Amino acid sequence: MTSNGRRADPGGGVFARAEPGGGTGTTLAAALALWEQFPAGGDRPLVLTGPRLLEPGYTNGCARQAFADRDVLVAPGVPAQAVACLVGVLGPLSPSGRDTRTLLGAELIRHGFRTHRGEQQLSAWSLSVSGSLGPIVVLDADEQARLWSPSPAWPAAGVAGERAELDGSGTRVRYEFYASPLTCADYAGVEGGVERGFGVEVATSSSAVAIALHAQQPPRATRRPLAYAQRHQLVFDLPTPLGPRVLLNAVGRPIEVCRPTGSCR
Repeated sequence: MTSNGRRADPGGGVFARAEPGGGTGTTLAAALALWEQFPAGGDRPLVLTGPRLLEPGYTNGCARQAFADRDVLVAPGVPAQAVACLVGVLGPLSPSGRDTRTLLGAELIRHGFRTHRGEQQLSAWSLSVSGSLGPIVVLDADEQARLWSPSPAWPAAGVAGERAELDGSGTRVRYEFYASPLTCADYAGVEGGVERGFGVEVATSSSAVAIALHAQQPPRATRRPLAYAQRHQLVFDLPTPLGPRVLLNAVGRPIEVCRPTGSCR
């Protein structure tokens, strides 16, 4: 048992009771409201926690900027479906003739994408683009049609580094996230190798579960700002099994969830 009443989970992290409190109820209610139309009870749509377009890097900055600017020329013979998928993500292509990159070819493949239920192998186009260090992969149109988000303007990806592992009961969650290091003002340090100072508030609806973290003020906090984040774990129980609902952070972004099989990585 830690000094603040939470007991250490045998697998690491901190075990916290999922109970309301802490003044963020309004925030969590807003997060749930964003997802109130999510069809958790029927055929579940696809919720991405990563990008629809996967880029391996470029040979130089000019190539990277040209692709970002949609300065791309399509070579003859490239399937129209592949071009349409690329345009659907980037926007209309506008080759300038200066640092223009060329879309040389495309192949329909299966590729891993990050979703709210771990990495899934989905239909995608592998694009050969001049100046790229490898194939650029874009989600296929049929898969993009399955995408669900609260609104068209909603960010497609979750927060980088957030993931959760769900046990067999569907209630115990091991939540991994990046935040300020334990030496900063909002965190309570380490006791016996186990992080403490975090608590969790949980709000639920028929379509989603939203969580918010709370931290305590350590007695000997470092006041200097630190320009790096630290990986943390928090283990807590949901009041009811997550089931087909989506797990959200406090601002309503989906968190990647998987069973303890390593499929999230």
